[in-house]
Amino acid sequence: MPITGVAVQTVPDEMQKVYKTLEKMEGVTLYGDDNKGNIIAVLDTKNKKELDELSQKIERVDGVVQVMGVYNYFEDDVTEAEENAP
Repeated sequence: MPITGVAVQTVPDEMQKVYKTLEKMEGVTLYGDDNKGNIIAVLDTKNKKELDELSQKIERVDGVVQVMGVYNYFEDDVTEAEENAP
Protein backbone atom coordinates (compact mmCIF):
# COMPACT_ATOMS: atom_id res chain seq x y z
CA MET A 1 0.00 0.00 0.00
CA PRO A 2 1.83 3.15 -1.18
CA ILE A 3 1.47 6.23 0.99
CA THR A 4 3.02 9.26 -0.67
CA GLY A 5 3.42 12.83 0.50
CA VAL A 6 3.23 15.31 -2.35
CA ALA A 7 3.37 19.02 -3.03
CA VAL A 8 0.88 20.03 -5.69
CA GLN A 9 2.08 23.17 -7.44
CA THR A 10 -0.78 25.22 -8.85
CA VAL A 11 -1.31 28.46 -10.68
CA PRO A 12 -1.65 30.72 -7.60
CA ASP A 13 -4.88 32.37 -8.79
CA GLU A 14 -6.47 28.93 -9.22
CA MET A 15 -5.24 27.30 -6.00
CA GLN A 16 -8.56 27.46 -4.14
CA LYS A 17 -10.40 25.88 -7.08
CA VAL A 18 -7.80 23.10 -7.25
CA TYR A 19 -7.97 22.62 -3.46
CA LYS A 20 -11.74 22.09 -3.61
CA THR A 21 -11.34 19.59 -6.47
CA LEU A 22 -8.66 17.62 -4.60
CA GLU A 23 -10.80 17.53 -1.43
CA LYS A 24 -13.36 15.44 -3.33
CA MET A 25 -10.86 12.85 -4.66
CA GLU A 26 -10.74 9.44 -3.04
CA GLY A 27 -7.30 8.60 -1.68
CA VAL A 28 -6.28 12.26 -1.27
CA THR A 29 -5.89 13.88 2.15
CA LEU A 30 -5.04 17.58 2.20
CA TYR A 31 -2.87 19.16 4.87
CA GLY A 32 -2.93 22.79 3.83
CA ASP A 33 -1.29 25.25 1.49
CA ASP A 34 1.24 28.05 1.56
CA ASN A 35 -0.90 30.78 -0.02
CA LYS A 36 1.62 30.88 -2.90
CA GLY A 37 0.09 28.11 -5.00
CA ASN A 38 1.43 24.98 -3.28
CA ILE A 39 -0.85 22.40 -1.68
CA ILE A 40 0.44 19.68 0.67
CA ALA A 41 -1.30 16.31 0.33
CA VAL A 42 -0.95 12.62 1.09
CA LEU A 43 -1.97 10.05 -1.51
CA ASP A 44 -3.03 6.66 -0.12
CA THR A 45 -3.64 3.91 -2.68
CA LYS A 46 -3.76 0.10 -2.84
CA ASN A 47 -0.77 -0.31 -5.15
CA LYS A 48 1.78 1.56 -7.27
CA LYS A 49 -0.41 1.43 -10.38
CA GLU A 50 -3.23 3.22 -8.55
CA LEU A 51 -0.71 5.73 -7.18
CA ASP A 52 0.50 6.52 -10.69
CA GLU A 53 -3.08 6.84 -11.95
CA LEU A 54 -4.06 9.15 -9.08
CA SER A 55 -0.98 11.33 -9.60
CA GLN A 56 -1.80 11.62 -13.30
CA LYS A 57 -5.43 12.45 -12.51
CA ILE A 58 -4.28 15.27 -10.22
CA GLU A 59 -1.89 16.58 -12.88
CA ARG A 60 -4.81 16.82 -15.33
CA VAL A 61 -6.82 19.11 -13.01
CA ASP A 62 -7.09 22.61 -14.48
CA GLY A 63 -4.75 24.90 -12.60
CA VAL A 64 -2.24 22.20 -11.56
CA VAL A 65 1.31 22.82 -12.76
CA GLN A 66 2.91 19.67 -11.34
CA VAL A 67 2.76 17.04 -8.60
CA MET A 68 6.05 16.59 -6.77
CA GLY A 69 6.66 13.53 -4.61
CA VAL A 70 8.19 14.42 -1.26
CA TYR A 71 7.92 11.15 0.68
CA ASN A 72 7.11 7.55 -0.27
CA TYR A 73 6.24 4.55 1.90
CA PHE A 74 5.50 1.24 0.19
CA GLU A 75 4.08 -1.07 2.85
CA ASP A 76 3.74 -3.99 0.43
CA ASP A 77 7.48 -3.86 -0.29
CA VAL A 78 8.29 -3.98 3.45
CA THR A 79 5.85 -6.83 4.09
CA GLU A 80 7.19 -8.81 1.11
CA ALA A 81 10.79 -8.28 2.22
CA GLU A 82 9.95 -9.43 5.76
CA GLU A 83 8.19 -12.55 4.44
CA ASN A 84 11.16 -13.44 2.23
CA ALA A 85 13.85 -12.78 4.84
CA PRO A 86 16.05 -15.76 5.78
